[in-house]
Order: sequence, then C-alpha cells, then structure tokens
Amino acid sequence: ANSVFSSESLYWYRGSNGDGWSCQEGSASTIKHGFLLRQDYPELGFDLTRYSGSMAGRWGRSPPPEKVQTEVKKHRIRSATEINSIEAMRDFLFNHYGIGTCGSYWGNRRDENGVAGLKGGGGHAQALIAFDDRDEVKNKYGSPLCLMNNSWGDGWIQGGTTILGTNKKIPNGACWLKATDVLKRFDLIGISSTNGYPARSWEDLLKTA
Repeated sequence: ANSVFSSESLYWYRGSNGDGWSCQEGSASTIKHGFLLRQDYPELGFDLTRYSGSMAGRWGRSPPPEKVQTEVKKHRIRSATEINSIEAMRDFLFNHYGIGTCGSYWGNRRDENGVAGLKGGGGHAQALIAFDDRDEVKNKYGSPLCLMNNSWGDGWIQGGTTILGTNKKIPNGACWLKATDVLKRFDLIGISSTNGYPARSWEDLLKTA
C-alpha cells in the first residue's frame, strides 16, 4: 500500500523545500545518494512505515544529518536508463524492472477493459508496472497497453478493471494507457538494479511471467 522504498527519503536531496521534482534528477539521486526503506528507523528517530508528507519536506534545502545519510547510502539504484521505444518499455517490464514516468495527466474514467485516455497537461510522476501486447489488444486499441499505477489511492478514477479477454483485474487505483501515447507524453526512466536485493534467476522470472 505504501511501496517498498521510502519516497520521502528521495526528496531530502532536492536542494529545495518546495514540492515536485523531475524524474531525471530523482533517478540520478537514487544512484548518487540512495534512499531508505518503508520501515521504522528508531535509531534515527523517525518511522517510515507509512507515507508522510511532513517527512518528505523535513529536509531538502540542505541534506539530512550525516547519520541519516549513512543509512540512506545502504540502498542505491545501480543504473537508470531513459526508455525511448515501445520495445524497450515492454522488455524492461518483462524482465521485472520498474519504470518511472513524468508527464501529462490522463482522464479519470476507464472503459470496460480498464483503459483510460490522456487528457490535459501538467506533470505527475507515476510507475509503469505491466505491459500487454497481445494481438487482440493491438487490434482493439491500435497499440499495446501499459499499466500505470497511481499514488492517489483508489478513488481518483472510475470504470472497468477487468483485463480484456480474461477474468483478471487490475488494481483499483491503476489504469491501462496506450503505449504509443505514453511514449509521446511521458519521460520514462527504467530502474534496473538495487543494492540490497539479490538477483533473481531466469527460472524464478519465468514462473511469474
């Protein structure tokens, strides 16, 4: 519900106390500085078990204390790659890597298959968590679909959640978007390796594909 990594700890390296940040700068910070996990840190004097907006703004204009930075450095992203094709988007997700996005807003209605259309402009960071390039999907929508997961909870979007041609459902706070639209309207950053998490074998990946 609150993710594995603490997004609050990323914001401590923005260089300002305001809201917002670019995906590129945030990704670079995960490589240079690192982040904390979604857990309690009694030795540091705070609890990150659940997301806290006040914790996100605790530092920023200046970095956190040295003892906090020492803990932050234990978890770093090893590589962040700009995604610039539908094939790269698909392959990153198939290999169980995460993709972060910064870009335009989309509508608050899903069709019967959980697909939403892009609407308006503005900047918002979200995660791509799945990809569907079956022929029936491309025939219906003219493009593969990618699943966008939003941090706004369940109530921000309404409509269908059943995946086309199946009885499986997407999360209530997520929606499918056309991959062609996402590539045009979003900056995409692939996150490919994280300190503290062991590599998975091909056998394990295939079991969950």
